[in-house]
Amino acid sequence: MKVLLTVPHAACLPNSPRRMCDKRAFEAAIILRNALLSHQKKGLIKEVTVYANKTVPRSIIDMNRSVSRGTLWRMQLSELLQRQPSFDWVVDVHSFPDQHAWGQKKHLAFEFLYDLPHFPHWFRRLLLDQFAPEKFRTGRIGVDLGKNNDIMDEVLSRSQTRNPSTKVFLLEVNEDEQVFPLEEMREKLQDLVSFIVKTIKVQ
Repeated sequence: MKVLLTVPHAACLPNSPRRMCDKRAFEAAIILRNALLSHQKKGLIKEVTVYANKTVPRSIIDMNRSVSRGTLWRMQLSELLQRQPSFDWVVDVHSFPDQHAWGQKKHLAFEFLYDLPHFPHWFRRLLLDQFAPEKFRTGRIGVDLGKNNDIMDEVLSRSQTRNPSTKVFLLEVNEDEQVFPLEEMREKLQDLVSFIVKTIKVQ
Protein backbone atom coordinates (compact mmCIF):
# COMPACT_ATOMS: atom_id res chain seq x y z
CA MET A 1 0.00 0.00 0.00
CA LYS A 2 1.22 3.49 -0.89
CA VAL A 3 0.40 6.53 1.23
CA LEU A 4 0.74 10.23 0.38
CA LEU A 5 0.79 12.85 3.16
CA THR A 6 0.34 16.41 1.89
CA VAL A 7 1.11 19.44 4.07
CA PRO A 8 0.08 22.58 2.14
CA HIS A 9 0.47 25.11 4.98
CA ALA A 10 3.89 24.17 6.40
CA ALA A 11 5.63 27.44 5.42
CA CYS A 12 6.22 28.92 8.88
CA LEU A 13 8.50 31.93 8.40
CA PRO A 14 10.50 33.41 11.33
CA ASN A 15 8.58 36.04 13.32
CA SER A 16 5.51 35.61 11.16
CA PRO A 17 1.95 35.82 12.55
CA ARG A 18 0.82 32.41 13.74
CA ARG A 19 -1.90 31.91 11.16
CA MET A 20 0.46 32.31 8.22
CA CYS A 21 1.00 28.58 8.59
CA ASP A 22 -0.23 25.39 10.25
CA LYS A 23 2.27 25.33 13.09
CA ARG A 24 2.26 21.58 13.88
CA ALA A 25 1.09 20.06 10.60
CA PHE A 26 4.54 19.05 9.35
CA GLU A 27 5.41 17.56 12.74
CA ALA A 28 2.17 15.55 12.66
CA ALA A 29 2.92 14.34 9.12
CA ILE A 30 6.37 13.07 10.17
CA ILE A 31 4.86 11.22 13.15
CA LEU A 32 2.28 9.67 10.80
CA ARG A 33 4.97 8.68 8.30
CA ASN A 34 7.12 7.00 10.95
CA ALA A 35 4.14 5.15 12.43
CA LEU A 36 3.11 3.92 8.97
CA LEU A 37 6.64 2.81 8.09
CA SER A 38 6.79 0.74 11.29
CA HIS A 39 4.39 -1.64 9.48
CA GLN A 40 6.60 -1.87 6.39
CA LYS A 41 8.29 -5.12 7.43
CA LYS A 42 4.89 -6.78 7.72
CA GLY A 43 4.35 -6.09 4.02
CA LEU A 44 1.33 -3.86 4.66
CA ILE A 45 2.97 -0.53 3.84
CA LYS A 46 5.07 -0.26 0.71
CA GLU A 47 5.82 3.45 0.56
CA VAL A 48 5.00 6.69 2.43
CA THR A 49 5.59 10.07 0.77
CA VAL A 50 5.47 13.39 2.66
CA TYR A 51 4.93 16.31 0.28
CA ALA A 52 5.07 19.62 2.18
CA ASN A 53 4.95 23.26 1.10
CA LYS A 54 7.59 24.92 3.29
CA THR A 55 8.28 28.01 1.18
CA VAL A 56 5.05 29.91 0.38
CA PRO A 57 3.05 31.15 3.41
CA ARG A 58 -0.69 30.68 3.50
CA SER A 59 -1.11 34.48 3.73
CA ILE A 60 0.34 34.79 0.22
CA ILE A 61 -1.58 31.93 -1.37
CA ASP A 62 -3.59 29.02 0.02
CA MET A 63 -2.22 25.85 -1.55
CA ASN A 64 -5.52 24.10 -0.83
CA ARG A 65 -7.49 26.27 -3.25
CA SER A 66 -7.82 26.03 -7.03
CA VAL A 67 -6.13 29.41 -7.50
CA SER A 68 -2.85 27.77 -6.42
CA ARG A 69 -2.78 25.22 -9.26
CA GLY A 70 -0.37 27.38 -11.26
CA THR A 71 2.22 27.51 -8.47
CA LEU A 72 5.39 25.42 -8.56
CA TRP A 73 4.34 23.39 -5.51
CA ARG A 74 0.97 22.44 -6.96
CA MET A 75 2.42 21.69 -10.39
CA GLN A 76 5.00 19.39 -8.76
CA LEU A 77 2.19 17.71 -6.82
CA SER A 78 0.32 17.15 -10.09
CA GLU A 79 3.47 15.63 -11.60
CA LEU A 80 3.86 13.37 -8.56
CA LEU A 81 0.27 12.17 -8.86
CA GLN A 82 0.74 11.52 -12.57
CA ARG A 83 4.15 9.84 -12.26
CA GLN A 84 3.45 7.54 -9.32
CA PRO A 85 1.17 4.54 -9.45
CA SER A 86 -1.99 5.56 -7.67
CA PHE A 87 -1.79 6.11 -3.91
CA ASP A 88 -4.10 3.97 -1.77
CA TRP A 89 -4.46 6.58 0.99
CA VAL A 90 -3.98 10.36 0.78
CA VAL A 91 -4.07 12.36 4.02
CA ASP A 92 -4.04 16.17 3.83
CA VAL A 93 -2.47 17.25 7.14
CA HIS A 94 -3.29 20.51 8.94
CA SER A 95 -3.24 22.06 12.41
CA PHE A 96 -5.43 24.63 14.13
CA PRO A 97 -5.04 27.08 17.04
CA ASP A 98 -6.89 26.14 20.21
CA GLN A 99 -9.13 29.21 19.81
CA HIS A 100 -10.36 27.96 16.42
CA ALA A 101 -13.79 26.33 16.11
CA TRP A 102 -12.10 22.92 15.80
CA GLY A 103 -10.58 23.45 19.24
CA GLN A 104 -13.86 24.42 20.86
CA LYS A 105 -16.00 21.46 19.80
CA LYS A 106 -16.77 18.87 22.43
CA HIS A 107 -16.43 15.86 20.12
CA LEU A 108 -15.03 16.91 16.77
CA ALA A 109 -16.05 13.84 14.82
CA PHE A 110 -19.65 13.91 15.95
CA GLU A 111 -20.53 17.03 13.98
CA PHE A 112 -20.57 14.64 11.02
CA LEU A 113 -22.84 11.98 12.48
CA TYR A 114 -25.99 13.39 10.88
CA ASP A 115 -24.32 12.91 7.48
CA LEU A 116 -23.04 9.39 8.17
CA PRO A 117 -25.35 7.66 5.65
CA HIS A 118 -23.77 9.78 2.89
CA PHE A 119 -20.17 8.98 3.82
CA PRO A 120 -18.11 6.09 2.44
CA HIS A 121 -18.09 3.03 4.68
CA TRP A 122 -14.39 3.39 5.59
CA PHE A 123 -14.93 7.01 6.72
CA ARG A 124 -17.92 6.05 8.85
CA ARG A 125 -15.75 3.45 10.53
CA LEU A 126 -12.99 6.02 11.02
CA LEU A 127 -15.42 8.34 12.80
CA LEU A 128 -17.09 5.70 14.92
CA ASP A 129 -14.11 3.46 15.74
CA GLN A 130 -11.31 5.98 16.13
CA PHE A 131 -13.05 9.17 17.20
CA ALA A 132 -15.34 7.84 19.90
CA PRO A 133 -15.47 10.25 22.87
CA GLU A 134 -13.66 7.88 25.20
CA LYS A 135 -10.65 7.84 22.87
CA PHE A 136 -10.39 11.48 21.78
CA ARG A 137 -10.89 14.30 24.24
CA THR A 138 -12.13 17.80 23.48
CA GLY A 139 -10.50 19.69 20.63
CA ARG A 140 -7.33 17.63 20.17
CA ILE A 141 -7.73 16.05 16.75
CA GLY A 142 -10.33 15.77 14.01
CA VAL A 143 -10.99 14.45 10.53
CA ASP A 144 -13.08 15.65 7.61
CA LEU A 145 -13.69 14.70 3.99
CA GLY A 146 -12.41 18.17 3.07
CA LYS A 147 -15.09 20.43 1.64
CA ASN A 148 -13.57 23.12 -0.61
CA ASN A 149 -10.25 21.28 -0.51
CA ASP A 150 -8.70 21.48 -3.97
CA ILE A 151 -5.89 19.01 -3.23
CA MET A 152 -8.45 16.33 -2.43
CA ASP A 153 -10.45 17.26 -5.51
CA GLU A 154 -7.39 16.83 -7.71
CA VAL A 155 -6.37 13.54 -6.10
CA LEU A 156 -9.86 12.09 -6.50
CA SER A 157 -10.24 13.26 -10.09
CA ARG A 158 -6.90 11.69 -11.03
CA SER A 159 -7.61 8.46 -9.15
CA GLN A 160 -10.96 7.77 -10.79
CA THR A 161 -9.38 5.85 -13.66
CA ARG A 162 -6.20 4.62 -11.93
CA ASN A 163 -7.41 3.56 -8.48
CA PRO A 164 -11.09 4.26 -7.74
CA SER A 165 -10.63 2.87 -4.21
CA THR A 166 -8.21 5.64 -3.18
CA LYS A 167 -9.17 6.93 0.28
CA VAL A 168 -8.69 10.65 0.87
CA PHE A 169 -9.34 12.65 4.03
CA LEU A 170 -8.24 15.76 5.91
CA LEU A 171 -6.55 15.52 9.31
CA GLU A 172 -6.45 18.41 11.82
CA VAL A 173 -4.40 18.53 15.04
CA ASN A 174 -4.41 21.14 17.80
CA GLU A 175 -1.38 23.48 17.74
CA ASP A 176 -1.44 24.22 21.46
CA GLU A 177 1.15 21.92 23.06
CA GLN A 178 -0.33 22.48 26.51
CA VAL A 179 -3.72 21.28 25.31
CA PHE A 180 -2.32 18.54 23.07
CA PRO A 181 1.18 17.52 24.28
CA LEU A 182 3.57 15.84 21.87
CA GLU A 183 3.31 12.40 23.49
CA GLU A 184 -0.48 12.50 23.37
CA MET A 185 -0.41 13.60 19.73
CA ARG A 186 1.96 10.75 18.90
CA GLU A 187 -0.33 8.28 20.67
CA LYS A 188 -3.48 9.47 18.86
CA LEU A 189 -1.77 9.47 15.47
CA GLN A 190 -0.50 5.95 16.08
CA ASP A 191 -4.09 4.96 16.86
CA LEU A 192 -5.08 6.43 13.50
CA VAL A 193 -2.38 4.43 11.74
CA SER A 194 -3.61 1.28 13.48
CA PHE A 195 -7.04 1.94 11.99
CA ILE A 196 -5.55 2.41 8.50
CA VAL A 197 -3.57 -0.82 8.82
CA LYS A 198 -6.67 -2.66 10.08
CA THR A 199 -8.59 -1.60 6.96
CA ILE A 200 -5.80 -3.05 4.81
CA LYS A 201 -5.97 -6.42 6.55
CA VAL A 202 -9.70 -6.81 5.96
CA GLN A 203 -9.61 -5.84 2.28
